[in-house]
Amino acid sequence: DLAGHEGNPQYRINSSDPGITCQRDLEDFARLWICGMPALTNGYQVTLSMNALSGNPAINLVNAVETNGGTLYLTDSNTAYAQVYDPYGTGPGQKRPTISATNALTLSANLFTNSGNKYFLFEGRGIGQGELVLTISQNGTNILAQTSTWLDLRDVKDLFEHVHIENVTDYSPNTFLSTYKEDNFADAAADEDKKIIVFVHGWRMGMSDYKSFSETMFKRLYWQGFGGRFVSIRWPTKSKDDFKLPLLDYATYNESELRAFKSARGVSDYLNHLKQQRFPDYSVNVCAHSMGNIVMMEALKRDVSVGRTNVNNYVLMQAAVPAHCYDTTLSNYAPFVSAEQAYATPDTYRGYPGSISTAVGNRIINFYNTNDFALATAIVGNWEQNQRFFKPNMSTGYTSDGTNGFKDSVLLTENREVMSFVSRPRSKAVGAQPGVGGVITSLDQVDLKGNFGFDTGWDEHSAQFNWNIQRLIAFYAELLAKLFSEP
Repeated sequence: DLAGHEGNPQYRINSSDPGITCQRDLEDFARLWICGMPALTNGYQVTLSMNALSGNPAINLVNAVETNGGTLYLTDSNTAYAQVYDPYGTGPGQKRPTISATNALTLSANLFTNSGNKYFLFEGRGIGQGELVLTISQNGTNILAQTSTWLDLRDVKDLFEHVHIENVTDYSPNTFLSTYKEDNFADAAADEDKKIIVFVHGWRMGMSDYKSFSETMFKRLYWQGFGGRFVSIRWPTKSKDDFKLPLLDYATYNESELRAFKSARGVSDYLNHLKQQRFPDYSVNVCAHSMGNIVMMEALKRDVSVGRTNVNNYVLMQAAVPAHCYDTTLSNYAPFVSAEQAYATPDTYRGYPGSISTAVGNRIINFYNTNDFALATAIVGNWEQNQRFFKPNMSTGYTSDGTNGFKDSVLLTENREVMSFVSRPRSKAVGAQPGVGGVITSLDQVDLKGNFGFDTGWDEHSAQFNWNIQRLIAFYAELLAKLFSEP
């Protein structure tokens, strides 16, 4: 797990910290129990050592605060707080010396003055396969008993699949022939559930952000009990990676929306490859965040055009897509109507994707927050303000006569470019509005504010990635339920 971002002076591997420094770090820890221990008197030693089978397997160990060795450290904020390292003392979050093939750990004799189970938490410190051996000896030489367990320790990014979208450019004429490339294949566990979750990220995700969001979602789905296959798709949104000066990426929303449209063919073809060739007997379920739902809207529109139904369920998380795309009957939004009176633009978004529900086997579900910072409530720089003040995007040569869009006075014939740079929506974003019908039924809506407390904070448009895991147990339970729901 990462603290900070790659290229940032604060970047580090959390497992190198001397203790558990925050509640979020606890999602990287699993439980380790030493069971059935008798009371040991002076002269006895209990040692944990590692025999390496491959690589450099190593772990860090901390005492568990839960007296029954439970999992409240992942689900209860008070327990998690008690487990976190006290930098001024020797609290339970303080890590013991690393256990590796070259370093054994002798546990304090005080732990074993009473009989009974002993409870710890551990994290991976080195990658590889190894045998963790517990040895009870007398006077340091006479081995009385040994037992062991096998560990297969991996970098979290190697536990799920990575795909990226290629052949996306900013040039005209606008071709929409993107392709996909599979970057990492995850091994299948013997008991793997035949279910796949595909994650599509949103706008401004630099590489380090993409990795952090993907790894965070994977870990939180795992702790919720998900035993299937996780796939993260990277598409080439504009981000801070594209600029030497900070904050310039904030002016790239419309450019990134066009890139999202262009990325859709690669995503559509990848989902077809996943379902029809690699895992025909698995369900394929997609959750997209923010602008990632532009990618998925276009991908499903293409699926309809070629007769594909590869997706079982599709969850829109805080979708930065006009609600009129899905439900043409919604009332027009007054601020956009006012902006249209000042400068008219084509009503291109309304009903644009058509009946994309025919490309989804079961359900399309809207996870919305009426108070979403990025979609509705920020004082400056939110989705609504972009639609009001930067459609048409005149600073880059786009204009409109109210019916058509133009680039440098040349008529635009591609609706996806018109939507990205010219057309103003007439509705709020689907991710900020309840009651969206059309391809989304009334049963398939989840109120993030009412149910999970997502509100107006700047970090709450991405709260499912930014908040500590202990606050999000109910959210991820609901996400899994919706992703695997039946008609």
